[in-house]
Amino acid sequence: MHAAYVRQLSELLMKNEIRVLQEDPLAWDLELGKSGRCACLLVDNCSAHHTTCELKNIGLKFLPANTTAKLQPLDQDIIKSFKVGYRRRHLDSLLVNLRMGTELKVDLLGAIQMLTGAWRDVKTDTVANCFRRQASGRRNLRKPVKTETKSA
Repeated sequence: MHAAYVRQLSELLMKNEIRVLQEDPLAWDLELGKSGRCACLLVDNCSAHHTTCELKNIGLKFLPANTTAKLQPLDQDIIKSFKVGYRRRHLDSLLVNLRMGTELKVDLLGAIQMLTGAWRDVKTDTVANCFRRQASGRRNLRKPVKTETKSA
């Protein structure tokens, strides 16, 4: 995640003005187009997540309303892996503060940095396996990739 984006996100969080599907996709769409790439975003069917902007390099795929966690691949191992990574980073931060004798708190920037690091720690194989497992009921896809674990 770019430092400028982290800064912008923290400002939006503080102002409680997050409009991810209105403004950010346009800039990302242009960036993807310049590099000759495209992306697909899986979005739950919350009314706040709908957008009217025209995206050429980003496909928005909305999950059906009231989709259970069993049908949502992101509610499986991806989020579990992300949460484990965040908790590990949070505990590491608290232990460092405890050893240094400083206050045991996390500011907004620190939390965003831990979230960014936790997301980067989610293995590509973890994401691929979740989607393979989800799709395996409909058609025969390649076997799951062996997932490597990072040592703490």
